Amino acid sequence: MWLKLVVLFLLFVFLATFQISFLVHFNIAGTTPNLIFILFFLIVFFSGRSKSTMNFKNIFLPSVFAGLFLDIFYFPYFGLAIVLLLVMAYILKYVLFLLKKTRNEYPVVYFIPLFVLFFIFFNIFLTTAMPCFNWVFLIEIMYNLIFALLGFYIFKTFKLYEF
Repeated sequence: MWLKLVVLFLLFVFLATFQISFLVHFNIAGTTPNLIFILFFLIVFFSGRSKSTMNFKNIFLPSVFAGLFLDIFYFPYFGLAIVLLLVMAYILKYVLFLLKKTRNEYPVVYFIPLFVLFFIFFNIFLTTAMPCFNWVFLIEIMYNLIFALLGFYIFKTFKLYEF
C-alpha cells in the first residue's frame, strides 16, 4: 500500500516537472497538455474496475496529490483544485457506477465524452477568467484528449489499474 502511494506521488512529481519544463516548448496555439489532470482522470476512471460496487477509497489520495500539484504550479488559491478534484472524482465514480449497471466494461466510447465534459468543467471552475469557447479552447481540448487517449490505451494494455 505504501509503495503504491510513493510511486503515485513520484509519478505526479515527474509529470508536473515534465509539464512545466519540457512541454511548454511544444505548445499548440499557446496550449499545453495538462498531464496532471489526465493522470488524475485515468486513475479515477480505472480505479475499482473489477468491483461491481462504488469504491471511493482509491480516489481520495490521487485527487489530493493531483490537486496539490495543480495548486502549487497553476492556481492562485491554495486548496481550490484539491476540493474541485475530489468533487469531480466522486461525481465521475457515481457516473461510472451507473454506466457499469448497463455494461460490464468501460469502452473508449464512455471515456471520450466523460473526459471532455470533465475537462471543460475543470477549466470553467479553475480559471481566473471565464474560458471563452473559441478555437483555442477547442484546440486545448483536442490536445489533451490525444494524450488522454494515449494514456487510456496504456492503462488498458498494461492493466495498470491492477497495480
